Amino acid sequence: MDNIQIILPCGYTTDYKNLQTQSKTIECPVCESHFIDVEQCLNVPKNRLCVKSKLMEIECKKLLELRERYDSNKQKIKVNLTQNLDKIKQEIDERRQKLNENIDSAIDDYYMDLIDRIEKEKSKAKDLVDIKSNEFESQFENLDIKILSQEISIANLKKVDEFLNNIESMKKTFDCLISNVERGKEYRFIKSNENFNFKEFLGQVLPKPNFNYSLYRTLDNHTGHVYDLALIGQHTLLSASRDMEIKSWNIDTGDLIETFIGHTNTIFCITVINEELFATGSADNTIKIWNLNFNECLKTLEGHSKWVFKLITFKSDKIISASYDMTIKIWDYENELCLNTLLGHVSIIRNIELLNDELLVSSSFDKDIKIWDINSGQKLKNIDCQTLIYSSIVLDKNIIATGSLETIRIWNIDSGECIQKFYGHNDIVFQLKKYGENHLISCSYDGSIRIWDLVSKCCVKTIDGELNPCLSLLITDDYEIFCGKESGLIKSWKLS
Repeated sequence: MDNIQIILPCGYTTDYKNLQTQSKTIECPVCESHFIDVEQCLNVPKNRLCVKSKLMEIECKKLLELRERYDSNKQKIKVNLTQNLDKIKQEIDERRQKLNENIDSAIDDYYMDLIDRIEKEKSKAKDLVDIKSNEFESQFENLDIKILSQEISIANLKKVDEFLNNIESMKKTFDCLISNVERGKEYRFIKSNENFNFKEFLGQVLPKPNFNYSLYRTLDNHTGHVYDLALIGQHTLLSASRDMEIKSWNIDTGDLIETFIGHTNTIFCITVINEELFATGSADNTIKIWNLNFNECLKTLEGHSKWVFKLITFKSDKIISASYDMTIKIWDYENELCLNTLLGHVSIIRNIELLNDELLVSSSFDKDIKIWDINSGQKLKNIDCQTLIYSSIVLDKNIIATGSLETIRIWNIDSGECIQKFYGHNDIVFQLKKYGENHLISCSYDGSIRIWDLVSKCCVKTIDGELNPCLSLLITDDYEIFCGKESGLIKSWKLS
């Protein structure tokens, strides 16, 4: 580009690079006898044509390079995909071979066991016939038949009666023996109705999710722990901090928009009411309603006697709060009224989640999960978890996940049973979020963020891992992960 020959007003030519200066007007670089308006000179049709031609040549070259890279990468993708699927096929073949070996061995073992049982039953049946036969023959041999040759008289009448009784007894024994021998003990073979689940044994072939996250940006303005994050509208991130401030950020650029000041102690939680309003809960025991656009606190709800740890929005006109004072309160925030107070927990309530439009689930440091009817305020169910619960999230209509020290547990609400445990964190699991359909994401005081596969039941990705504790999480629709840190930083990671 620098070597393009540009025609000057004086008729001479010079390299394009000689005209690339900060000044709009320069001295002629050839004859030095006049000044040149650079823009006018470059707009001369012939010069414009030269510049455009060179630019087109450069862009075409870039395009060809891009095409070569594309072709090369396309081939690599095909090769990698083929190798990947071949590897999966090999694994399936190995499992199939193992299945065949296991089935052959199991069938042989079970067949021999059946044959052995049949032989034992045959032996027992023969022994039974022999025993009964011996009994009959013994009775027959012991029978005193001399009485038959004697003249029956009053003296031996008693012996005759005994003889007849013995004959009757022998007859019954013989009838029983014949009956048993004729009928025998009947056996029957019962076929199994159970089908072997080959699909479950062999597994499935599914596209592997992309969890290649890389650090995208760091938002730095808080001076204390960032305890909660929320998305309001499509482009604004809210953060709540120990520094007693709420901040709004442009999620596209990462720029700080506003700082909301009004609480007099740590702010633990945020809930978004609509695209203009949000509420915050604080260690000053109050709940404040804010207008995003006007940076204004509209209302302050008072009623809790201790810290407010969690807020959720309910049916757009109500909010529900959970507190250190062991109560849950339902609020009509527009009229600043507490509609109901739910009592039942005997320690700090850290989390509340909606199961549906009628049911609420709460978890507490009293190691219990409780299910509530929101309308009546009645407790419907209690699940003893036997561990402190720091975080929770509803995964399905009857499935919730809870985070505690080093462990994540999955609970079936209907049965009250823990159906799965995930291990991997080395400290308290502070927040849980649902990640797509089949994954769960967690952040911990150990400084790490982990993504868990709910199907394969294992950790598929660990993000960050630095010692700065992670206290809050947020995932956007395009799977950008935001994490609030104890240091006051907010970090985000994007799929690469």
